[in-house]
Amino acid sequence: MKENSTKTKILLPKIISVITIIGVVLFLLINFFYTRVTNATHKQALFLMVQELSVDDPKVRFNEIYEKYKTNKLKLNKITATQWLITIPPEFGATDWQLWIDFDNDKIKELKIRLSDSRNMHPYDAPPDKIKTYNQ
Repeated sequence: MKENSTKTKILLPKIISVITIIGVVLFLLINFFYTRVTNATHKQALFLMVQELSVDDPKVRFNEIYEKYKTNKLKLNKITATQWLITIPPEFGATDWQLWIDFDNDKIKELKIRLSDSRNMHPYDAPPDKIKTYNQ
């Protein structure tokens, strides 16, 4: 009888450890896929904003389009008076998008969607950048 009690005392912590590891892995996988699925809506909103906006649109027009497409998880950060940033919830692997908006004289100068880990990385499925060109 004492031998079974000793085996139980040895196995119980191992079983608890395995169950804990499985629980953590399942939680991470569910979170990973849930974020990917829900961020599709937020990415679509950023995509549509860029499609509707044009270079030289005033800030008022930007605000109208933002209000039209914003979701509960989009965050508008006014970094400076001339540089704004819209973010979505982070995704594993930094595949979440950010929309960078640069203004000049209260008009849109640039619209660029980038990955969250690099201001230079344009997502392959994002719309092309819109950048004001100046005639010289």
